[in-house]
Amino acid sequence: MMFAIRRTRVLAAAILTAGSLSCFEQPITESMEIRFLAANAAMVRVIVRLADPDRFKDSKPARDRIETARRAIVEGRDPWSARLASMAPAEERITWDRKAGQVVRFDSKVLLADADDVRKFFRETLVHATVTRTEDAAELMLTPWTGSRADGQERAALEGKLERWGDAVVGYVDDGRRLYDYLDANPDRARPCFCSLFKDFLPDETKGGCTALSPRDEAVVKPFNDAIANLLTLFDLPADEAYSVEELSRLVYDPFPAPLTVRVPGPILEAEGFEAGTQGALRVRPIGLWSAFTRLDDRWIAPDPAVVYYRHLGHPGEQFDLDGFLALRRSATPPAGPAEVLAALRNEMRPAPVYRVRWSTADLKEPEVEGDIWDIEELQ
Repeated sequence: MMFAIRRTRVLAAAILTAGSLSCFEQPITESMEIRFLAANAAMVRVIVRLADPDRFKDSKPARDRIETARRAIVEGRDPWSARLASMAPAEERITWDRKAGQVVRFDSKVLLADADDVRKFFRETLVHATVTRTEDAAELMLTPWTGSRADGQERAALEGKLERWGDAVVGYVDDGRRLYDYLDANPDRARPCFCSLFKDFLPDETKGGCTALSPRDEAVVKPFNDAIANLLTLFDLPADEAYSVEELSRLVYDPFPAPLTVRVPGPILEAEGFEAGTQGALRVRPIGLWSAFTRLDDRWIAPDPAVVYYRHLGHPGEQFDLDGFLALRRSATPPAGPAEVLAALRNEMRPAPVYRVRWSTADLKEPEVEGDIWDIEELQ
């Protein structure tokens, strides 16, 4: 399968909508995908999204960081451009999305005639990559090394934030226990209490059936509502900092330079370390503070209203199933202290020892090319 070397730049206008939860929006979000093709070829894709600086009006370091990244991307000086170029791709397509004349999204796809060149993509990272092939199978193996992408100052900053997070989780679960104990003793008050907690996500007809909270309800609902807010707002970006606590946690614990998705062209024979994604894709499990916390969902409080609340904030058009939530069995057992919380979170933020996928290459058909290679369905 041969390709002529070519570079294509496409400037596309984009119409973007504001995020629904500003405290979880990051100044810069990145993702990468490796897609293996037939005939020993592969496609590597990187997407970088730059947030609107106006969403970080109170954080000059964050605004400066966004603008610095934007200039580097436009001038081809960003780390991703260098990493992709190091593979000497057969073809490359770069798409810039603009808003009000400013680049807000960078989408780069490179085509490799030899999939073994994927190894070069991970040079100078904390991940060692190998691609091996036999007569009827192929394998990708990614092995994280020890170390951190963060410097000493960033690691120290995260430790201070984690201590606050541990305290917040303990307080949140403790207030949740008081609410759940109250509802166990007064089951008829569950609907009005959770109507109040999740009122922003309820359909109008459900809101119309909600009754007002009693003073006794208020005494347990308000502290819990405040605890949820305290937990979530710890992800706010401080005015004097360029990185959020979520970004810091990824720098410290995640050896991958960005979240990774892998797709293979044949039936998967073996896989380890990866999580199953959509449409047959494999992905590296997100490594960061919030994703670790969500994986501990129901460990200390079940159901976990903070996780439910955040998930609905991220999907503003999705209505909350109050009856389904009320039908769930409730329990709350506060952790012994912040140390227990942090130990559990750190354990969840450990990468797998190895990420490996082996797939069959028997009877794979080479994609038919009529015109532009990027029109191949496998590359979309």
